[in-house]
Amino acid sequence: MPLTWPSMQKLLQRAQRLCASLPHIPWYETFPWAVYKSWGLSRKDLSAVQQKLREADFAVVGDSMHACDALAAWWLGWLHSQGTAYPLSGPDGTLWVPRTLLSS
Repeated sequence: MPLTWPSMQKLLQRAQRLCASLPHIPWYETFPWAVYKSWGLSRKDLSAVQQKLREADFAVVGDSMHACDALAAWWLGWLHSQGTAYPLSGPDGTLWVPRTLLSS
């Protein structure tokens, strides 16, 4: 998403603050929609995403796509630690996606 969008600028600023406040923790850029796509979802449907998260044994707290996206982003980090996430790199950085998405 382009940084010309105000929402993307705010997201970047939050990420920069988190990185600065916890410099000893590695940070990875993720794309939660890639998780949903790897689960076979064709669009961001809150109830379908919540159901898939529950099926994966996540405790879904809150009733927002943002809460689901946070769980999906954490899960991508876990996949990375297990060697089952794949980096998509470009001139502006690296985005991590589930390896299963690439084999579909």
